[in-house]
Amino acid sequence: MKEMYREKISDIQDNLTEENKTYFNDLYDAIFLNGALLYKEEAMLETSYNLLLDLLDAQNDGENAIKYFGMTPDEMADNILKKWKKRHQMNSEKLFGILVFLLYFGLILAVSTGFLKNHLVSHGLAIC
Repeated sequence: MKEMYREKISDIQDNLTEENKTYFNDLYDAIFLNGALLYKEEAMLETSYNLLLDLLDAQNDGENAIKYFGMTPDEMADNILKKWKKRHQMNSEKLFGILVFLLYFGLILAVSTGFLKNHLVSHGLAIC
């Protein structure tokens, strides 16, 4: 499915004016650069494809991209990404819990393997 979107995007771009092609490429890049780690690639491709179809329709009606979308490519990408559900939504409580668990687990592992005791003794610190 992802490859299909990539191919269709590439084919349709050939029908854009240079000005609209530049706008779309900047928009596409902004979506993927700002969303690559947070959002699903297929969702980004599907949205880009749909935006491209809208832009082509607007171009056929005599409008350019900036007039049609009413904002710069970066602003458009920001607006789109704000509306999407992130791939991995992790609130601060979950993150804190995971961090505490990892620290606790690491401490238990260090004590049970003797690493902590050996490390402290090697630095001249005594453990009772």
